[in-house]
Amino acid sequence: MTSPLQQFRLSPDLWSWPVTPGVAGAGSWIQLPTTALTRKEQVFIERVWKAFVVNFERAHKRELSNIRPAKIFAGWLIKCGHNQAYIAQQMKLLSLFYRHLACGTQSTVRPELPSAFIKWLRGHVCCKEQYAHLASIASYLPSYKLIYAPVTALGEPIRFLYSYAGIEFVDERFNEEDCPKLKPTMPFGKVPVLEVDGKKIDQSVAICRYLAKQCGLAGKNDWKSLEIDATVDTIHDLRVNIAGFYYESNEQVKEEKLKAAKETVPYYLERLDAQVKKNGGYFVGTLTWVDITFVALLDYLNYMMNEDIVEKYEKLKQLQKKVEELPAIKSWIKKRPSTMFQK
Repeated sequence: MTSPLQQFRLSPDLWSWPVTPGVAGAGSWIQLPTTALTRKEQVFIERVWKAFVVNFERAHKRELSNIRPAKIFAGWLIKCGHNQAYIAQQMKLLSLFYRHLACGTQSTVRPELPSAFIKWLRGHVCCKEQYAHLASIASYLPSYKLIYAPVTALGEPIRFLYSYAGIEFVDERFNEEDCPKLKPTMPFGKVPVLEVDGKKIDQSVAICRYLAKQCGLAGKNDWKSLEIDATVDTIHDLRVNIAGFYYESNEQVKEEKLKAAKETVPYYLERLDAQVKKNGGYFVGTLTWVDITFVALLDYLNYMMNEDIVEKYEKLKQLQKKVEELPAIKSWIKKRPSTMFQK
């Protein structure tokens, strides 16, 4: 059977990011490199883009004949190894993009098409008209900036999630001497802060939850979301317990808090390890943002405890390896700036 991607040889009458649905002609053609897909992947892509077309036509009472860009986009996401939930989410955003362009709406929705996709596609176009279309897409891409100290710590789960999703962001790391003048510009004087198109928001867990929804790592239903939230809060309870002694300035109190942490930390880790074992290698059964949060925080937790805290917990060690071996995460770890909290 021929792969859907192997059928893409786009001629001028098929290629366009349409200003009006079905209007053909946007310059010369491109050729998409062939990619082998499994039968399961083929069926999934077919289902996604059929739903894409049906939903568009139902909303606008008009036929959308040109869906090749949607097919290319779905194929690119598969090629990059993204999971099905993420692909479905991105196709929904692409549908909003079509709706905005095709119907001339003035919607404030800004579909978050991955800039990596735009870069990849730009490498396969061959005329000014197509560059113009890509430029119009790029104008819909929100700009992201993470403002945090030059460490991993609470900023690293956010960086992991951006890396996993293939979404470009500005990783702004301020020096300690800049903190006094930066603090008044933050919503509540604390970091990390995420800036989206100039709008600032704080609270690292809320930011991670928002990003998880963007990249298909949130809960599939309300119960799964509740399980994820509860586990994330538990992980941060563990972090607070460790940080309580690490940042204590009174040496006598510090020693007492360290003694308490030596008892409390294993208590948490034993139960987290058992949870991963019970749920087939992940905290809630599949890869979600709680797994990425835990692994992203490990450098920080290990540094404060001055030991590898998961060394005795086989399931947590396996989870760490799985997350760190995800291609996008692995690439980020390799290229990220060195900090005091990294191993």
